[in-house]
Amino acid sequence: MDLEVTDVTVRFGGNTVLSDVGLDAVSGGITSLIGPNGAGKTTLFNVITGVLKPTSGRVMLGTNDMTSMPVHKRVRLGLGRTFQRLELFGTLTVEENLRVAASAIPRERRTSEVQRVIQQLRLQQVSDVRADTLSTGTGRLVELARALVGEPSLLLLDEPASGQNDSETRVFSEVLVDLADRGMTILLVEHDMNLVMAISHRIHVLDFGQLIASGSPAEIRSDVRVQAAYLGQESLEVGSGRRRSDVSTGAHP
Repeated sequence: MDLEVTDVTVRFGGNTVLSDVGLDAVSGGITSLIGPNGAGKTTLFNVITGVLKPTSGRVMLGTNDMTSMPVHKRVRLGLGRTFQRLELFGTLTVEENLRVAASAIPRERRTSEVQRVIQQLRLQQVSDVRADTLSTGTGRLVELARALVGEPSLLLLDEPASGQNDSETRVFSEVLVDLADRGMTILLVEHDMNLVMAISHRIHVLDFGQLIASGSPAEIRSDVRVQAAYLGQESLEVGSGRRRSDVSTGAHP
């Protein structure tokens, strides 16, 4: 199902974090949301997932208005997400983490779905390992696997490649491309510009809580407003492997 965000504004007291933000993410595509630290990307994710109610605006998933819908109802509609910080159950094994998520699907399919996702993310060798002993990169893959067990139609990923090595990022990107090819709607927040430019069909750019650009990777790469948003730091040459100094910190509100 397509995601459509219309005129979303979020204010905390006199501070406007998002101002009339509108964007979409289409079924069968990978849409990325980028911008400098503090631009409001995670705040927008929290609005879409129901963690935060917007001051104004609307969030639609297909024909369903989710703007005031509680989180559990959004999940039933097909919403899945990962988090900027790992949110795994540390004392459970990888497979046990996935089995917890599988409780949301029919009982007769739980075991087969858990095993299918373990194979899809190539996690067979760590399926019996406790989550709190995993590397950050592997933990990211497990968190993605846990989201996929719930069979989402809309997948929101908040900096999922943070802490991954090249091999893990390659597996992750291959899985995302395959999911999009199968019709899933994917919205990605990520600081790895090489990854974003390689797999995105469309990119939206936030800066100081405002949407300043939307377009294809080529259009975003050449947009002077996007280039200006990254001035004052190490220069960002999108897709070239060089990125501004705060891109690798993984920290933003």
